[in-house]
Amino acid sequence: MSGQELQDVIFSRVRERKFVEEMKIGGVIFPIIKLNDYDVYLYGYHEDTLSLITYFDCYDIKVKAIIKSGQNTITAKDKIDHIPIIDISEIKNIFCNKKAFVFIDLNKIRTTKYKGIMLKIYNKFQTVAIKIKTFGFIRAIGSKNYYVITNREKIQIYAYSHTWTDAGRIKYYLTHYNDILKVYHLLSDDISRKTMIEYIRAYMQSGIYHLAQCDGKVKYFCGHGLKGSKDRYESLYTKKKDDVWLNCGSNIGDSIFLYFANGFDADMIFAFEGDKKTYQKLCSNLALLPIDLRNKVVAINEFICGTTNFVEILKDKKVSFVNADIEGCELDLLKSLKDIIRKDRPVLAICAYHKASDLVDFTDYLNTITTDYEIVLRKYFADLNDKGQTAEIVWYAIPKEKRTEEYVKLK
Repeated sequence: MSGQELQDVIFSRVRERKFVEEMKIGGVIFPIIKLNDYDVYLYGYHEDTLSLITYFDCYDIKVKAIIKSGQNTITAKDKIDHIPIIDISEIKNIFCNKKAFVFIDLNKIRTTKYKGIMLKIYNKFQTVAIKIKTFGFIRAIGSKNYYVITNREKIQIYAYSHTWTDAGRIKYYLTHYNDILKVYHLLSDDISRKTMIEYIRAYMQSGIYHLAQCDGKVKYFCGHGLKGSKDRYESLYTKKKDDVWLNCGSNIGDSIFLYFANGFDADMIFAFEGDKKTYQKLCSNLALLPIDLRNKVVAINEFICGTTNFVEILKDKKVSFVNADIEGCELDLLKSLKDIIRKDRPVLAICAYHKASDLVDFTDYLNTITTDYEIVLRKYFADLNDKGQTAEIVWYAIPKEKRTEEYVKLK
């Protein structure tokens, strides 16, 4: 596969999700702008503004300029997507122009957890900062040509960026195309390349991941199921009974239970879980394992960081497999394992969806340690709260001597 398809996806201005239903911005404001042939301006810029501009493009609404707020690091000399930046001092002249219409986009809410609290802050900020301080003169000149994009509309338009793991991806992919292309060419199979393209496309086009996904019960251990078979899956890498496994981000122990239930074995599993309450649940669940399997698991209540002393923890054990889902600290894990990776050459199965840079940074760092690992990407089903199905992408780094493309029969 060439890199042309990747380039087409990253630099495309297509948007998959197009909607108007019960949204004033698309159902009322856009038609008003077209009927009156207004000049459109945008006040407020942040890392996901490109998503908003792409949404405008879907309705043939062109932004004439972006108004720089006092909090922006951009300057009046900058351009965003070829749209000029103008200083806040020009806002009065814009509103005096009866053909101008200003969209106000501030304080986007990023998490569902703090939605209620953030909404109160947003409403207060909107009232005080916009109507009194920044745009206090609007009433004085009698202008009605502005619209404050609502919180609900922000969540719909940005599609992903109300969560910390997804914010800023469009900007990152556009500005790091060459780095992404380099990783694309390092991937070891066509499934990995197609996975990368579709994963990025879902973000760039504010859409949903459409390709076939791997069964969650084999995450970290196997890949796609064999077509027409209920129990055969890609092996991806060789597994042995004397494997020593670093299970980083064990949570409640589900990966360990599924590993054993699928017929795999290990000599020892070091199960790391940093959260104290979750760690207690982990220990309680591990007690449910048959005694011979329970004795293979060492539970450790510790958050992994760049200074975690794995040598002290492992003693003389040779690591053969490492998996990690540790909320964005995966690169720190790789750095702390540098000497172990060089010495033991373990298989690495690392979640790569917490940060836009994960796919690039993991590969770049691995290449400073060793150059004879094969890189594989597989996408597993996410939970139903992930409406775009963009979580649960796993970056595998497999020593060439352990790489296999056979299918294995699971229980």
